[in-house]
Amino acid sequence: MSSNRKAKFSTARFAIEPDVLSNVTHVPHGIGTNHLKTNYNSFALLSFRSTYIFSLMSIILGITFMICFSAPTALVISDPSVPMTNFVYPDGVLLPKFTTVPAYQTAFEALLAYHIPHKFRRTNPVRFLAGDDPSWCFHGTNGTIAIALAQPVLPSHVIIRRDRFGFLGELPRTIMVWGLVAGEADFYRLSQVSPHPLMLEKDGHVFAHIATADYQVHSSHAFRVDEHIIAANIKFPIFLVSSQNGGGRVTCIGTIQIRG
Repeated sequence: MSSNRKAKFSTARFAIEPDVLSNVTHVPHGIGTNHLKTNYNSFALLSFRSTYIFSLMSIILGITFMICFSAPTALVISDPSVPMTNFVYPDGVLLPKFTTVPAYQTAFEALLAYHIPHKFRRTNPVRFLAGDDPSWCFHGTNGTIAIALAQPVLPSHVIIRRDRFGFLGELPRTIMVWGLVAGEADFYRLSQVSPHPLMLEKDGHVFAHIATADYQVHSSHAFRVDEHIIAANIKFPIFLVSSQNGGGRVTCIGTIQIRG
């Protein structure tokens, strides 16, 4: 008797009531497996896309890092007719009054600075003239850089370093160089030049147009001062370099040298 009661008790403990069984929904054969396969395929596709996007972003960030923080290349001019004397460095200084500021070291940083100012590297004027900070990137489609020399000089060539940090839209298209007319004698000499050069007045100062060049995207560019200006034997103490880009939101100008 005792053994039968134990068996009945053991069966009762694990018995499932009929009304509970009636509430269980029947799952047709195969649906659960297909559902799992679909979820797995979706997860695998999502994982692949995420990995692809992450890899692409890593490559873009890596290239950007190399561009922003790599050392500048040396400025090399192979033309033997270009004089070696550079009047800009070490005695030249940038004039904030006629120079477009603020300026950043790369077009990428200048673009980001539209949204997050004061967080990106500004170009140091002294290092820019020395060529250590090779780019002067500022907001807008056009701007100017003014350089004052230690003493008036007679220039023959202007050199603009190729800016490898700028996008095509941000690189200059046309560069114009102007020289400050310092005295009556120079005004008289300019009056004798034919054709008469363009004149530009800024804040009470008069600049004469001495050179124009189309920017060379793929190489540093040395262009010659107008022959009539050279023949007039006019020396200039301050040079103004103006540029207009290809329609980008920022403009980048490479290191400038005045030679003669």
